[in-house]
Amino acid sequence: MALEDSSGVESELRRLRLALQAVTDASRNQFSPKLLIEHRRISEQILIAERKVAQSQGHSFAEPFHIPYEWSMSSSAKVLIRSPHSASIAYNHLKNSGGIAVITLMSLYKITYGGPNDEARHGHPLTGRGLAPYGASVVNHSKWVSKEKLINSVHHQYSEEDWSTISHFILCFHDIQIEALAKDLECHQVSTSLDLWAMNDKEL
Repeated sequence: MALEDSSGVESELRRLRLALQAVTDASRNQFSPKLLIEHRRISEQILIAERKVAQSQGHSFAEPFHIPYEWSMSSSAKVLIRSPHSASIAYNHLKNSGGIAVITLMSLYKITYGGPNDEARHGHPLTGRGLAPYGASVVNHSKWVSKEKLINSVHHQYSEEDWSTISHFILCFHDIQIEALAKDLECHQVSTSLDLWAMNDKEL
């Protein structure tokens, strides 16, 4: 992206943030479904603009990673470590068809689990760089991936090609956040409850 284009996107981002603040202020005075829809629309536009600005400046940024079973703002999750290289995350999904959804991280290298929750998520380094407060994201130009690559580069069997397939995923739920380095993730539905699912293995 050219410098001129970058400047234009930054100006648009500032305009959108002012517009969002105006909608937020109006919502404090009177609840309105129209204002809620407008708030969501502008918020999505802000995320898109943030990603463009971060990319133009060579920074890390988060973008949505599509999964077939999305979750709501109030959804929590349970994490199970299946093996040193595989972990699964179960949660109640929006389609609500009598079961739960399970995300499996494939060829897992590293995982973190816990905070920040949604009340502190605005403190995350990628907030302001495309990270949505809820949902699944993948990080472009991840500093975490670069750090782990550097550590592993001393190994006599280190392969740059293998590391090129590692992605940095972020899964943001209501009360927890999961970040992982893995080659891929898969998502499917299971006809059970969260508690019964968690009993099948050791919960993290």
